[in-house]
Amino acid sequence: MNRVTAHTGSKYPIIQAPMGWIARSQLASAVCEAGGMGIIETSSGEIDNCKKEIQMMSDLTLKMIQWLIFVLSQVLDL
Repeated sequence: MNRVTAHTGSKYPIIQAPMGWIARSQLASAVCEAGGMGIIETSSGEIDNCKKEIQMMSDLTLKMIQWLIFVLSQVLDL
């Protein structure tokens, strides 16, 4: 065990990148089931789809799940 596996609860120190539009529940849960740390990408900003993906992942694996949340802000010139 090393610091990565101790912190993430994964079997192997492998972290699947939260790649835009690719890292969905099926990929992330497969990585978790294989012993790595799977992450759902949520930067699309589509809240309902993100909630659906998180629920689907929790149905696909009993391992600890991760998701990456980006907070986007708009700068206004006043």
